[in-house]
Amino acid sequence: MTNIKKFINFLNKFKFFLILILLFFLFAFLTNINYNYFNNFEFFLAKTETHENKKTSNIYICEKDEPINEIIKKTYKYSLIFSYEEYKKRFIQDNKIKNQNSICSTDTQLQIPEFYPKGFFNTPLDWNKPAYAIYVRWDLASLDQIMELLPKLQNTPINSLVIDAKDIVGILSYESSDPQVRKYQTHPPTIMDFNKLVYYLHQKNFYVIVRQALFQDMNLIKHRKDLAIYNRNTASKTIEFKGQPVWVDPAKKEVQEYNLRIFKELLSFGVDEIQFDYVRYPAEGDLSGVVYERVQKPEDKTKILKEFLFQAWWLKYPTKTKLSLDVFGITGWQVKQDIEATGQNIPEISIFIDYISPMLYPSHFNRGFEGIPNPADYPEYFYEKGMKYFHELVPNYVKIRPWIQAFRWRVTEYNETYIIRQIQTIEKHHGFGWIMWNAANDYRIPLDAIRKKDL
Repeated sequence: MTNIKKFINFLNKFKFFLILILLFFLFAFLTNINYNYFNNFEFFLAKTETHENKKTSNIYICEKDEPINEIIKKTYKYSLIFSYEEYKKRFIQDNKIKNQNSICSTDTQLQIPEFYPKGFFNTPLDWNKPAYAIYVRWDLASLDQIMELLPKLQNTPINSLVIDAKDIVGILSYESSDPQVRKYQTHPPTIMDFNKLVYYLHQKNFYVIVRQALFQDMNLIKHRKDLAIYNRNTASKTIEFKGQPVWVDPAKKEVQEYNLRIFKELLSFGVDEIQFDYVRYPAEGDLSGVVYERVQKPEDKTKILKEFLFQAWWLKYPTKTKLSLDVFGITGWQVKQDIEATGQNIPEISIFIDYISPMLYPSHFNRGFEGIPNPADYPEYFYEKGMKYFHELVPNYVKIRPWIQAFRWRVTEYNETYIIRQIQTIEKHHGFGWIMWNAANDYRIPLDAIRKKDL
């Protein structure tokens, strides 16, 4: 009897992990996923920790000769001063440092201004309403820049930002603490403390979406050319864009694990949603000489994308963070050629996500598509049809939040009315919010439009 009780206690103690393991194999069976392909099982079982950094004293002691600038970066997370530039000024001023490029001698004591011993950590917001967002590029995503941006969003419905965590070149906007990620990242970070950025936006009642571009990654190829998609038709043996190799192979284990490590770190920041972009195979240019790993037939591409998404779902399941996908708008039309090229078979890949964001930009449909000379001038047509198609393709629990064309490419009259026409069509067809895209982050016309229109 005692042994039975011990066994029951064991089950109760570890029931959460046992349920996860059961779900793991159940999903693998139901979705025809090869769970033996998982890169590192211990990695998936390891709990995703929030970054809760504590420091007991407002005094920093230099244990060796250290650059002042590096100390400022290290201690910023323990201050209630949100602006990094302001913190830097205060640190230099309070410690009477004459030159910020100087060296702190061993055993020197420095004071952290407006000390906050716990540091900053977050949990995702309890958010069940539509998000109305704009995209923020990685090099414009510092907390100082965000603090300048938010006043410009006043008197608009914008309640969310989509912030680059990893862009299409493969650059991270923050400094990773994972050594397996950091060894491939040599660019200086824009975001000095991701926890602090998320905390600040949550205090302002903003829903935080971070964007992670996956399989277009020039930076990773620069360090690991062996991870690129093989192309026998180019001198570099890779798929090139303007002479640069750009596509890594989605099926390679190290490519998937690298991106999952970044994903897991983003989960630890307590962001509200992680948005995957470039969850696909290449569809542009001459691909006649391309050889993909583990792809024997077109359907294998979708299977490989599902394997990756299942792994991401597994990691995020214990958290409250949502998962979303950006997909080509044309995939809503379910044209066989597009599905076979990209692997984006929407009914298949959408089962693991909470939101889908189709890029229904009218300008991205070819001239003459369905008999329309210039699709860019017909936003109602493409958002109406696209929303209808995506509602039919995704599970009932997946909400549709499309991208808005907030740029003038191919549009005859790009103005405030053009923005409103898109928004009204999305709302008419039950879109759960929307996101504005402008690669240059020039939102003057879109913001003027939504200020003047009662949405």
